[in-house]
Amino acid sequence: MRVVQNAIFRASYWVQSGALTQKSILIGGGVTRHGPCVGSCRMNKNLGLVLIICGIVVTILGVSASESFSSELSRFFTGSPTEKSIWLLLLGVALTSVGAVLRLGKA
Repeated sequence: MRVVQNAIFRASYWVQSGALTQKSILIGGGVTRHGPCVGSCRMNKNLGLVLIICGIVVTILGVSASESFSSELSRFFTGSPTEKSIWLLLLGVALTSVGAVLRLGKA
């Protein structure tokens, strides 16, 4: 019950102080548990977009590395592609996933 009272008190304070306005909501601002979120939320979303783009580029590099001559030779003898291509693919998927979480996550 006390948590709800604190949340109501904070929300009313933000509305009265002008921190939570229609303009701040329209530019991507919101309310976090630490206060109004105006600039940092947009920065996280922009960082997420950058990570998605970098992840796609690294994944493309991993695919092209897995189709290279050395990877084909390694696949012929060992049955698996080179470690470089595997690490590039894993890194690309990880970067894209983290970027998607930052981009699509809540404020």
